Amino acid sequence: MAETGTVEQLLAPGTLISGRYRIEGPPIGAGGMGTVYRAVQEVIGRPVAIKVLHATFASDVKAVTRFHREARAASGLSHPNVVTVHDFGQLPDGSMYLALEYIDGRNLAQVLRTEGRLPPARVSRIVGQVLDALEDAHSQGIVHRDLKPANVLLTHHAGNIDFVKLVDFGLAFVPSDKTLTQTGEMFGTPVYLSPEQARGNRVDHRADLYAVGVMTFEMLVGRPPFDGASSMTILMHHMRSEPPSFSEVAPRVGLSAGLEAVVQAALRKDPADRIQSAAEMRDALSRAIGEAEAAAVGSTVREITRPMDAAAVAARAQIDDFAFDDGLAETVDPSGTSSAELGEQVRAVASAGVLSDDDDPLGPTLLPDAAESARLRAATEAA
Repeated sequence: MAETGTVEQLLAPGTLISGRYRIEGPPIGAGGMGTVYRAVQEVIGRPVAIKVLHATFASDVKAVTRFHREARAASGLSHPNVVTVHDFGQLPDGSMYLALEYIDGRNLAQVLRTEGRLPPARVSRIVGQVLDALEDAHSQGIVHRDLKPANVLLTHHAGNIDFVKLVDFGLAFVPSDKTLTQTGEMFGTPVYLSPEQARGNRVDHRADLYAVGVMTFEMLVGRPPFDGASSMTILMHHMRSEPPSFSEVAPRVGLSAGLEAVVQAALRKDPADRIQSAAEMRDALSRAIGEAEAAAVGSTVREITRPMDAAAVAARAQIDDFAFDDGLAETVDPSGTSSAELGEQVRAVASAGVLSDDDDPLGPTLLPDAAESARLRAATEAA
């Protein structure tokens, strides 16, 4: 088949890319910047995922840099819990593509939407693998910067039904990258963004540990520590509000104090006060789970899980699918505000004590103080 025409024509089922990869069917995933297809590497018959950057971004320096960054970051890692990058190339119309390890499974965001909060032992298994992958990445100076459930794939492997594959290093910091993030730029997804990222400060590996803390909190109690009607609200909570306790959010779950202490340590505002390494967090989490299981022997308490309702699923899907990248004007939050604009707004009010209606044009005002936090927790419990 000739390799000419638009991306849509090129990637019709049966299309051969670079003489190596045959597209097998319609897209299996799509986002604001690209589309993902299942294909087969013809010479060896290996299934692959082909991730194509939309042709409209071919001349966008920031978008191209992000795509190259993903290729460099993931290809520089060789860890069983990180998706493998097989190849990198360009289509005749200028669109770039990545050939990635094909993963047959669901992402963690889908699991949480359908199953609700997860048992602590399962959380420990999943988070432990994420931290294993991060330990390897951090040892090479790579910081993911966009950790969230949607970027954690779960598949079956060697008897493990929750084998983790970490994906999407498009916002990663790579030491060899000569176009490093400048102070004042904001990258990531609001619900899982560390305070230093929200402020536009330079970040290190501890920003990833904060995001893992947010994910672990959500997996254990069924919702993240901070949520809100707008991205601005969520970011301000990350910067100013203390995370609620497990009992405030899910009083009937009965999670151990030791487990909560590990999560809270990962959610400290100051990186210097936070858990300092992926290995430290993994070991502390494992110990806390083991102690909780030992204490629960003989207990007749049955944990109740509850999936999110339809409205909550739709709202969270919007937020989960949005990631800040200051360089892309097309990157907007659900309100229609670009990430660059939102970053400027956050930085403008970050030094103020309280948001007013005028400060937050993205949605209803939520004040990041103790009284408002208490009101939010009360509403959460009632729900």
